[in-house]
Amino acid sequence: MRLADQPELSAVFRTKAEAVAWAAERESEMRQGNTTRRTPKTMLDALQRFARDEAPKRRGARWELARLKRYEADLPFVGLLIADVTPEHLAQYRDDRLATGLATASVRRDLALLSAVFEVARLEWGWIKTNPLRDVKKPPNSKPRTRVITDDERDRLLLALGYEGGPPREQRHYVALAFLLALETAMRSSEILGLTRSSIVGNVAELTRTKNGDDRRVPLSTRAREILALLPDSGPLFPVSAAVRDQLFRRARDNAGIKGVTFHDSRATALTRMAALPGMDVMRLSKISGHRDIKTLSAVYFRETAESLAKLLG
Repeated sequence: MRLADQPELSAVFRTKAEAVAWAAERESEMRQGNTTRRTPKTMLDALQRFARDEAPKRRGARWELARLKRYEADLPFVGLLIADVTPEHLAQYRDDRLATGLATASVRRDLALLSAVFEVARLEWGWIKTNPLRDVKKPPNSKPRTRVITDDERDRLLLALGYEGGPPREQRHYVALAFLLALETAMRSSEILGLTRSSIVGNVAELTRTKNGDDRRVPLSTRAREILALLPDSGPLFPVSAAVRDQLFRRARDNAGIKGVTFHDSRATALTRMAALPGMDVMRLSKISGHRDIKTLSAVYFRETAESLAKLLG
């Protein structure tokens, strides 16, 4: 639409009724002179510019670029001017995503990425004055998983992966060794798959690309160093993509007839074991795990009873 002496505005809608209502509101604003806050940029423009200029510089760029591409195709308000996207639009999007059964953690990640787009559009591009997601409640965090993998389940998984010891000869053997290293160190899958020989300095693994963005130095037990000694001397220690690791682990789990286990449960299993070690406390464990929230770490892994504490008091 366009009025004399006013910038041309356009947007895409799913129905004619929505388009007519939007045009009437914009015309009213123009006639009243209330156009100073507006920019003829759509949500689609913002997603594409963020994907081109911002996402490649951020951690998790590959995931973010894939999500941004998906938003271009199915975000309900992608055709609106970015200044017209309201908290109500975003709250409805949140509720629709949750209604599909998507995990709350996934919805929170979606909202965090959209919030980053709005913030850059507000602070650097000058396209909007406020970030509408500031007024939208995020779904609560999921409870941390506490599934512990038993020794029997570990052995059955290794058997299903075809690993009987020694250097790896197939991709599934690398998955088996990554699983064993996770059980020994409590490192995340992404951290393990990112290891190179230069990451290992003495009895420490130096991590520079962790989930929360912090560098971390993970102590390596004798068993962890034995596992690492079986791996290549150069390049990635685990030349397996995250997708292949996930596929092979899931297949082995199903073939082993094990229910309710994920690769990430190896981290919970390792932390549960470490928490029970003599002299281990929550601050030391947080140094190993990289947790920023030690309240969660304490509540989940240091589950001492009043009776056991009474014994300590004598």
